[in-house]
Amino acid sequence: MRIHRICLIVLLALLTCGASIAEENSEQRAASYVPRLSDLMVVIQIRHAKLFYAVKARNWPLADFELEQLVGTFKEAGRYYPDTPPYDPWRENRKFT
Repeated sequence: MRIHRICLIVLLALLTCGASIAEENSEQRAASYVPRLSDLMVVIQIRHAKLFYAVKARNWPLADFELEQLVGTFKEAGRYYPDTPPYDPWRENRKFT
């Protein structure tokens, strides 16, 4: 009976240590993940479409939510890719002579 208690204590100690190591590794992986800019742009496009249809249906709570999500995604893109200049369609398409 005493050996069973010792084995149980050792097993619980090993499981606890293993769980904390796995948790640390998962936190490190989550902190090192950076989404690609193209993935963020797809998310922005989907959120923009949802915002459009929410406004069209006059669903103002959904429109507010989608606007907050859209702005948050733009901020996330700016945080991950600060050196990427914003696209200015007026500057790109104008031809000055």
